[in-house]
Amino acid sequence: MTEVVDVLVAAGARVRTIEEAAAGGDLAGWLSSDTPLQARLRALIMAVDHQRIDVVEALIAADTPIDAEDEAFHRHPLRLAAARGRPESVRALLAHGADPIARDSHGLTALDHCRRGRAHAPDISGHDEVHALLTDAVGVG
Repeated sequence: MTEVVDVLVAAGARVRTIEEAAAGGDLAGWLSSDTPLQARLRALIMAVDHQRIDVVEALIAADTPIDAEDEAFHRHPLRLAAARGRPESVRALLAHGADPIARDSHGLTALDHCRRGRAHAPDISGHDEVHALLTDAVGVG
């Protein structure tokens, strides 16, 4: 999916929101002190999903909460990155203090989401790396 976003951006696709800018990897002109918290949080979620680590870093530096769920879709940055098998994003979030044992409304942690995502992924290499990162972070084997 990230490759498709890259092709569209390179072809001149019009970016209309900070969330789209985050997915595309360039927040220039989108992030300011007036950017609403929920928009920043959704942008962070898009950035971790597409492993746009520079964007992740910029959003975290702008005090975007890394352990919050967005109100619109109830997504959480670390759990989404784990479910999608995004090791670079998981590594960045953990380095900034994301809570690997935070549970969703169903009682599932990021590690649980990783295991579920791996069960349906055509290529599990990213999930394997995420699994190792999370088991190390929570101290389980």
